[in-house]
Amino acid sequence: MNVPLDQVPLNTATAKPWLELLLAAAGVPLYPESSLPVFLQWAALPAQHIDGGVSFQVALVVEGSDGPLLSLSLLRELTDPDPHALPDQPAATFTEQVGLQWNYLLESEAGVTVQELWADEFESIETFVETVRNLPEWQLALTQRDLSQEGMVVSLHP
Repeated sequence: MNVPLDQVPLNTATAKPWLELLLAAAGVPLYPESSLPVFLQWAALPAQHIDGGVSFQVALVVEGSDGPLLSLSLLRELTDPDPHALPDQPAATFTEQVGLQWNYLLESEAGVTVQELWADEFESIETFVETVRNLPEWQLALTQRDLSQEGMVVSLHP
């Protein structure tokens, strides 16, 4: 079957496999800057139901004695009708955030701002990407080149 990518609407079941396939086909390591163009290509694909948009999320987990864990995520939120909804609940929905996540163990949480930026809050996707690229947390991620610092494709339930 030879179907153009822009004719394959994404939903909560297909989004993660499509992102993984595009990344594998591109052959890029899952570092932030090298995987960003593939993520943006995937994020431009049509959604089958409700497309909640693209976000960049910075989280900080401070537990244990290893130091704070910085988590950076580029995510797309998709919402579908809930396949497990009862017939008397036709408006029930199921939402997932699918995308890329990187985790970094830090010596200190100084200079890290926990935040969530949504692309639709910016003039364009290009302005959103430029803003993300200029964040100190993104810049920190660019300095991490150890193989253990590669990202992963994730599917989260907000």
